[in-house]
Amino acid sequence: MRIGIDARMADWSGVGRYTIGLLKGLSVVDKVNEYILFAAPQSVHLLPKINNFSTVITSKPVLSVGGYREIGRLANKEAADIFHALHYPVPLKFKGKLVTTIHDLIPLQHSGSMPLRSKRFIYRFLNREAIRRSDVVIADSVYTAKRINEFFPIRAKKIKILPLGIERKFFQKPTADTTVGNKLDELIQKPYILSMGNQKAHKNLIALVRAFDKLAKDNNFAHKLLLIGKPDGKHPKVIEEIKKNDLGKRIIFSGEISDNDLILLYTGADLFVFPSLLEGFGFPPLEAMACGTPVICSNRASLPEACGQAALMVSPNSDELVEAISMLCKDDNLRRDMILKGKDWARKYSWEETARKTLEIYHTLLGRSKKGSDLQS
Repeated sequence: MRIGIDARMADWSGVGRYTIGLLKGLSVVDKVNEYILFAAPQSVHLLPKINNFSTVITSKPVLSVGGYREIGRLANKEAADIFHALHYPVPLKFKGKLVTTIHDLIPLQHSGSMPLRSKRFIYRFLNREAIRRSDVVIADSVYTAKRINEFFPIRAKKIKILPLGIERKFFQKPTADTTVGNKLDELIQKPYILSMGNQKAHKNLIALVRAFDKLAKDNNFAHKLLLIGKPDGKHPKVIEEIKKNDLGKRIIFSGEISDNDLILLYTGADLFVFPSLLEGFGFPPLEAMACGTPVICSNRASLPEACGQAALMVSPNSDELVEAISMLCKDDNLRRDMILKGKDWARKYSWEETARKTLEIYHTLLGRSKKGSDLQS
């Protein structure tokens, strides 16, 4: 079986996590089938290099007519039996079977995440066509599967729900990194609360800033708030809220960091807060759990499904966030209990298991038995 996989987005954030994790998992569980990875020049170094994986470079932009045509032409040239699109851009005129993973439909649910109506129109069209043309559609969660059926009704048998994985490095003791060490020394002293710094409206970071403002007025509350990422001029409301409440010295952006830096920051935090209103899966709270950090999480969208009882689930408004943060900072017994629960829960998410189930989809799609493959148990 020759399987083409769109790896052009390996250096993106969420889709990149999925790309690298799935490919690493497949490289472990399948030593027989041939994989052709279609890669962008700038991210080819991120991809596995093993005997049954080959790489084809394409420089066409992912989200362009040229990119859609080029990826279809290359997949046909490589005689791929199956092409797996790891995001909604799918190849044009591909002759084999098509599998597409749809991670979420957030721009159709929350216009603030994609304010221009013209872009939302194109996004809807591209997702509809990807779903219509695919032989199998993979969703990261039950929540995402329901949203797919809500916006683009399809046959139940066509959609497969397949949770993602957490890389094993998040469970390991972090290695020393002088860059992030110096950055912490300069910007933030323990104790600190950690969150992701994406300022799009659906991430609901403004509610966390307002909650932190209320907490900061308490003289006994010594924590700072560290936001992973950097300020985003396209979404200025969060920065305006920080300035309005004079929190510039207590709410700090980390800037761009590596995964090693991220692991250090997760493990150094007293807790991780994720107030998002919409997620198709939700890597950050699970990564924090794997690092042994207690998690406060929104009870919206896919997050209760992804995090179960291992996170402190709250309605993502400022008052409930204040109460949850205050309780978790003060209650050491609750923190210890949540750390243990979180680590156990996060271990459920394995890229090898995601890869096994993905490989089963490939085999079923071509009507082949798994016998004779190198599918590991």
